[in-house]
Amino acid sequence: MPSEVQRRRKPQKLSTSAPGEALPALSVDDLADEGETALVARGKAYAERYAQIEHEPETLLRNIAVVLVALRRHHDDMRGRSVAYRKAAAEIYRAADIAPNTRVRSATETKDRMQQSVRWHIGNLLRDELDERELKDLNLSVASPLERQRAHRAIRSALSKSSKAAQSPETLDIPVQATADHLRLANAARNIVAQLSPDVIDNAMTDGQRVKLHEELGALQEAIRVLRRHTGKRRSGA
Repeated sequence: MPSEVQRRRKPQKLSTSAPGEALPALSVDDLADEGETALVARGKAYAERYAQIEHEPETLLRNIAVVLVALRRHHDDMRGRSVAYRKAAAEIYRAADIAPNTRVRSATETKDRMQQSVRWHIGNLLRDELDERELKDLNLSVASPLERQRAHRAIRSALSKSSKAAQSPETLDIPVQATADHLRLANAARNIVAQLSPDVIDNAMTDGQRVKLHEELGALQEAIRVLRRHTGKRRSGA
């Protein structure tokens, strides 16, 4: 038993693994016999390696996307639907059938996350490679995934701000604060509506979705019309 404990606590050497070689995951017990100088040196070595490779994974994922878009051009198949393209892409993705890179993520999950990230980059690259007419001919929205992501964030931010303003205790107790909140809510509503894209409505929505949106916008327009009856009035003696 003592030898087993000793073996478990045997410290790992500082990693000198070659690029691409897996870095061993340590436990605190692995470092039980190292002094401060050795621990600091180890930490510095890991920090330096992290600084060197921090952006490498994202660059690799984008480069895979560039390769796949180039393959689509080669096969004259920018949507990536042909048998020839899919066969080539599958061969690339098979290289990701590796052991899991963490203790909590399976190899399948790792590969799925990689493919999801690559698809995101492909979406952005296609908007750089194709003009608006080509995108529409392929039934693709003009807005890139990055642009849609930014729009969604803006919508969430506007919704959050308007919700906080509406739920603030001050809006219930202080009339002056309530008037300021009304102006903020109106501004938030305008910003939210501004995020609606005609391009998405024309090219991404189904007929049923457009009908529903038309109804929602009509109800919104009616609510605004009622409120504008009041904003257009002037109080006597004001």
